Amino acid sequence: MTAPAWLSPLTDREMQILRMLADGYERTEIARRLGTVRGTSLGTVKADMVKLYGRLGARNAAHAVALGHQYGLLGADALAGGAR
Repeated sequence: MTAPAWLSPLTDREMQILRMLADGYERTEIARRLGTVRGTSLGTVKADMVKLYGRLGARNAAHAVALGHQYGLLGADALAGGAR
């Protein structure tokens, strides 16, 4: 299934977070990984996740990942759990 027409394209940051969620990372680990590159805080990641959930119409991280797969936003490697 392709993404619905109402879904605006995700930002690069939202896609990074969605991929990390699909790989099983928790918020704190996502913040740590993004923070080493850009100084991202846990609060920033939480806010980015809220935006991501809103764009996808997701209730939580698991739902966001399921919708990401459903809409074709995540590749086969994410479906298999990805590599850590």
